[in-house]
Amino acid sequence: METFSITSQTDLIGIVPHVLGYPPADSLVVLTTARAADGARLLGVCMRLDFDLVTAAAVDRATASALAGSLCEADTVECAYPILYSDALAEALGHGSGPAEPGAAEILRTGVERVCDALQAAGLEVSAPVWVGRGLRAGLCDGGAAEALPGLSAAVASHMAEQGSRVSEDFGHAAALPEPPAQLLAEVAVLRAASPDALALLAAVLSDAVAVYDVARSAPGSARPVPSAAAVLAFEELTDDLWVRDLLQMVLGFEHPQLGPERLRSMTAEEFTVEIVEAEDRIALAAQMAGLSEVRPDMQLAEAGVDYLRAVAGAVALSALPAVLAMLAWAEWARARHSFAAHYAQAALALDPDYSLAQLMLRASEAGMPPAWMRG
Repeated sequence: METFSITSQTDLIGIVPHVLGYPPADSLVVLTTARAADGARLLGVCMRLDFDLVTAAAVDRATASALAGSLCEADTVECAYPILYSDALAEALGHGSGPAEPGAAEILRTGVERVCDALQAAGLEVSAPVWVGRGLRAGLCDGGAAEALPGLSAAVASHMAEQGSRVSEDFGHAAALPEPPAQLLAEVAVLRAASPDALALLAAVLSDAVAVYDVARSAPGSARPVPSAAAVLAFEELTDDLWVRDLLQMVLGFEHPQLGPERLRSMTAEEFTVEIVEAEDRIALAAQMAGLSEVRPDMQLAEAGVDYLRAVAGAVALSALPAVLAMLAWAEWARARHSFAAHYAQAALALDPDYSLAQLMLRASEAGMPPAWMRG
């Protein structure tokens, strides 16, 4: 994937919707930079916090320290860039037509300052916070004049869009499952009635995984993946076996050293069953899956895997949906998108309150537990 240099505040603000997948509202976003092995400074993890007036007022020093500690578990993080997205603050500063909430500016500033103080206390270099609201931006604490917001016209954001990065209208649209094509549903119904054997279904998922990987590498963002009918049925029929479910999770991470696309190209479903499904050292295999591996995932490939699982979730029978939603929760947690992970985990638990993987992912997301690659 092509890389780009971030050289200005405009670039930082412009990339936030691409990093999150949607434009934030009533949120404190903390972008970070990290130091690569070669010494280069790279965009690091991103933390988004709900930050309306009620939440901001509740941020005390202990809460701020806990938030900073979660972010700083990524041991390569060096610098933090806080951006407050708040129309309420813009209105409090006279930049809106609606009535301002009494004390809004002081509440929001104090909350952000406590988070910034905690980040500094944790050893990070913290940039002066800025606010964005009502199409404007300005420094949060310096009293500077507000300027029109360039937004998605920022150069880096434009480059990211050209590379296939997508921005939804809001979180709800970003997390919504896609509507499956009618033809796919019809094909799934026919196959379901035919009761194909498990090896044929497994072969379909492996073939889909290689195809999704190839598109992600050759034409990122060109189109959202559409699973084959047999692959959809595979998720219905095979994920009751929790080990097979976890193996499919590993395959769709695309970077597992023993289950990568290049190996899958030459592996039949029979060979996969003998060499992988029936492998004795399951713990060693699982330790290298995305989220548990200390290797930072390729975010372009991770997004392709999430898009594929979302497409599957939109097409599977209701009985299989908790498993696929829990897999989605894991995939989102593995790329440090806790809000999405919690959303999919909650959706799975609404259907099956006892689904253990969804319970695990909801606890991890709500606690801010980072994936292993962030902990270093």
